[in-house]
Amino acid sequence: MVQRLNDQHGYVFVAAANSVAFSTEISNNPGAYGFTETRVACCGQSPYNGLGQCTPASNLCPNRDEYLYWDSTNPTDRAQRFFVEGILSGSATVVFPMNLNSMLAF
Repeated sequence: MVQRLNDQHGYVFVAAANSVAFSTEISNNPGAYGFTETRVACCGQSPYNGLGQCTPASNLCPNRDEYLYWDSTNPTDRAQRFFVEGILSGSATVVFPMNLNSMLAF
C-alpha cells in the first residue's frame, strides 16, 4: 500500500515504520541495545507485570533503563529513543521505503 501511494504521487509521500520488527530485533538481541529484560514489564501486575497499567499498587522494577517495556503496552523512554532513531536513520526493514533522514535529504 505504501509503495502504491508513492507511485501514484511520483515521489516518496508516505513512509511506514514497523515497530513490531524493531521490537523483535531488540527482543532477539537485547544486549546490543543495553537491555537486560525484554519479557517482563517494568511496572504492572501479575508475574510478568503484563496486566493493567502502572499504579501505586504495581510491582516496580529497580532500573527502568534495563527494561524494554514500561507497562503492558508502552515501551520505556529508553526503548522509545531507539524507535525514534530507527525512524530517523533505520534500514528499510524498520521504515519503508526510506528513513526520515533520507526523505529530508530530497
